[in-house]
Amino acid sequence: MSVRADRQAVVVGADGSTSALNAVRWAAYLAHSLRAPLSITHAEPISENRFDDEKSRANQLGSPDWPESAQTIIDQAVGVVHTCADHLRVLTDLCPGPADAALIDRSRRARFLVVGLHTAPGSNLLGRTTIHVVTRAHCPVVVWRGAAGHPIPRDHPIVVAVDGTTLSEPAIAHAFELAAAFDAPLRAIHVRAPGIDLLRGGGEAQEGAVLSESLAGMREKYPDVAVSESVLPGAAVPVLTTAATDAQLLVVGSRARRSAAAVLLGSTSRDLLHRTPCPVLVCPERQ
Repeated sequence: MSVRADRQAVVVGADGSTSALNAVRWAAYLAHSLRAPLSITHAEPISENRFDDEKSRANQLGSPDWPESAQTIIDQAVGVVHTCADHLRVLTDLCPGPADAALIDRSRRARFLVVGLHTAPGSNLLGRTTIHVVTRAHCPVVVWRGAAGHPIPRDHPIVVAVDGTTLSEPAIAHAFELAAAFDAPLRAIHVRAPGIDLLRGGGEAQEGAVLSESLAGMREKYPDVAVSESVLPGAAVPVLTTAATDAQLLVVGSRARRSAAAVLLGSTSRDLLHRTPCPVLVCPERQ
């Protein structure tokens, strides 16, 4: 049965792969922590020439007459959820079409979208589906990365990248939200590029003030979240990748790139998805 996702549901893509099942497990953890329903979405390509007319096509899409493999994928994902969050409300969503288009459409009504990544950390390839979903989704997207089968490191911090611009604001807000939901410490990192003192004047103290100012509003909203602040020299990708080795989640901002021609991630976000050993939450800038 196909059920429309709740506006505040966590949506996760399922395709039967090990990566997707790990994403489902992490999404269940997220939904449970947020006290939100979980919607498991599987997209099944359906050839138009299978239908004689639009009416028969509509009847087919509205019925349970799907390929057995599609239902098996959904059932497998639901089984994974029941092993780790038995009381979670789970919605299932079988839909026609390419996976990226289906997930982007579901993101319009989702609180968060979670997808798996089929490459190992350090790979120079990102899947087409992952790229399209992250660049065009209408909500924050978690790209699951990690060691398959290992427990979620719930006592590890959430790391958020802060650059002192408005681009960081959604990332900071969601990082605090999830730190509160997970009862996890939050580590905020501002990366100070080499030579920045010469360009801007000041130094680490000034960059630290920018970091503190960026966090002030969310600190007031979430007073119980334990926050540490770090200003670290270097290039953003290696600094954040190193910090992510001890994190349960890395949170970054990303410029919205939803036009038809937007097929590439920004270089920093793309490189972090290549290298980071933990899940990455990509938060689009506010429109």
